[in-house]
Amino acid sequence: MLSGQTAGFITIAVGFAILISSYVTDNPWLIIPVVLIEIGFYGLIIGAFAGMRGDRTPIGGFRWGNDPAYTMFWGSLLVLIGALWLVNDVWPDNIPALISVFLIWIGIAVMLLTRRGAVKTKVW
Repeated sequence: MLSGQTAGFITIAVGFAILISSYVTDNPWLIIPVVLIEIGFYGLIIGAFAGMRGDRTPIGGFRWGNDPAYTMFWGSLLVLIGALWLVNDVWPDNIPALISVFLIWIGIAVMLLTRRGAVKTKVW
């Protein structure tokens, strides 16, 4: 569910992305990676400070999207995709290096999220 805070942040992120892409570069397509990076950092911050907002899962159940590991995974994925897009714009034709960085990130994320205590196992 999209909350008012999230909708407001996305609107602000798009506004900043338009400013950055129009004044820093001449490429209007760079709005997309800048928005991905901004929204990804928002997801990382929300996931990192999830303990401060308390338990938001319904009683006796599990709702996707409220798990801090889930939020941090997708936030960091958005940051990575945006950063790789910008790197490819600055240094084009380096697809093997970008793919290897992405695979290294996936491996690190899987190792961190599957260690004991990182995620809570739910029985369906």
